[in-house]
Amino acid sequence: MSRSPAAFQVAIVGGGPRGLAANEALVARRVSGARLALTVFEPFATPGAGPHHDPAQTALNRLNIPVREVELPPSPVGGIGRFAEWANGALPDCGADDFPARADLGRYLDERWSALRRSLPDGVTLHLVPYAVTAAARGESGWRLTAGPEQHGPFGQVALCLGHQPVRPDPQLRRWRDHVGRCGATLMHAYPSADLCEAAAGWRGRTVAIRGLALSMIDVMRVLTVGLGGRFEDAPGAGKLRYCRSGREPARILPFSLDGIPPAPKPADAVLDAVYDLRGYEVEEVRAALAQAVTLAPDAALDVLAQVLARTCGRVLTGLGLAGGATAAAEWIRVEIEGPSGEHAAMDRPPAEILAGFLDMAQGLRVPSAGYATGQVWRKLQDVLREVFDQAQVPPETASALVGFDEGMKRYSYGPPAHSAAEMLALIEDGLLDLRAVDDPDIRLVDEGWLLSADSGEAAASVMIDAVLAAPDLDRCSAPLVAQLREQGHLFPVAEKLGARVSATGRVLDHKGRVVPGLSLMGRLAIGSIIAADSVNDCFGIVTAHWADAVLRAADQGVAAG
Repeated sequence: MSRSPAAFQVAIVGGGPRGLAANEALVARRVSGARLALTVFEPFATPGAGPHHDPAQTALNRLNIPVREVELPPSPVGGIGRFAEWANGALPDCGADDFPARADLGRYLDERWSALRRSLPDGVTLHLVPYAVTAAARGESGWRLTAGPEQHGPFGQVALCLGHQPVRPDPQLRRWRDHVGRCGATLMHAYPSADLCEAAAGWRGRTVAIRGLALSMIDVMRVLTVGLGGRFEDAPGAGKLRYCRSGREPARILPFSLDGIPPAPKPADAVLDAVYDLRGYEVEEVRAALAQAVTLAPDAALDVLAQVLARTCGRVLTGLGLAGGATAAAEWIRVEIEGPSGEHAAMDRPPAEILAGFLDMAQGLRVPSAGYATGQVWRKLQDVLREVFDQAQVPPETASALVGFDEGMKRYSYGPPAHSAAEMLALIEDGLLDLRAVDDPDIRLVDEGWLLSADSGEAAASVMIDAVLAAPDLDRCSAPLVAQLREQGHLFPVAEKLGARVSATGRVLDHKGRVVPGLSLMGRLAIGSIIAADSVNDCFGIVTAHWADAVLRAADQGVAAG
């Protein structure tokens, strides 16, 4: 009597959205009947959603894309539809132009996870280990992983589907941690939001500084205002708001960043957003330019990209009534490449004035600047950028240059909802949100906590919120598993301050570019090999599908995927 072949053992380290997508891809693309034993390692209580999209977090934390841009495909296993379809029933008050709470997306992802587990076909098992993996060792029979009190394996394939990982604190944060231990001031990170909400209830009358001026700062701002009983109401003027205090707020909120430039909000609705849509031939021109750029040296790559982007943005700007649109776009992009952020002449204005101008552009009340239009066009090109970059083996220096350009553009392409910008302006007018030290202040440690000084004045804060998310720098990552794999030579950075070297199918590559058998990595820690990973849409992208195909080929052969 013949015995059935043993199931192919696959470990997925991380059960958030990317881990969910990896499981779905394996189950859906399995056509040969190969037996699969899937083991998911996820310590968070809600697999599928993960901590970033925790369904239990405050509803004040919102996505930075509207419902119509959450382009998650329907679940291939379990019958859960697209997010927009789900939201139509589960969130009746949330329209296509609305920005849903991250908790709502978490509920959707949690339902996909539950549907997956209920719908596993014969020959596929899924086991959840509620611990983080802290160590890995590769032997002749495969990978063995240590999680909690036990060792697991051997696995023919291990996929690292890791989200935000801890990093070694920078010198500034190390000094601040030592300082608060001596003076009794408060230093917290923006997340988890539950901790912040609880602590904020006791900060009435205190001055709270926020390190960072991007999306996480907006989350903190809302916790410190609406989360404490305040409310926004309509004010005279299109899209204007007024803040009504509850009396429980801090005395003032002091955000700051290296350049003091606020993020530009996205167009307020689909009609205004469509202005920046690209024509078919423009998309193909950009695709061809990117395909050329990823093979060139850094300066040449950026030059090729700048030329095609200026033509496209010029056409948009000219159509919106800005004379010499192509010239204005070309000049703006040149300055952006040579000295991003604070070097633009148009930015040499008070931050509140910059933000008000951005909001008018987002609401269609003002002709967009070259920078605003370029940023929105760049946002529309993200899918093409990923398709080309992620499937290429880009030279390290060129990868650094292109990733740097994309990161610099995020103050536009990853901007907040227009409504959030209106809230910021209302809080500035109220005096609660204080921008006197917003632009790279000098920070001294004092008995009260911190003294922030800038050209516009100074103020002391007894609470500091770190709202800066660590970059995916492999060398700074302090997670035990990642640090061990780095020390063992399995993970090797693409370049300084970037993530690990991986192939177009997510296979980990060592320092000589050789495949590390049975080990894959998808997500933030692969930045440099991929161009971006922070959008939930990225979790369900082409890299995950290619990875699943390779794993299933290995399962058919009964060998470690390589």
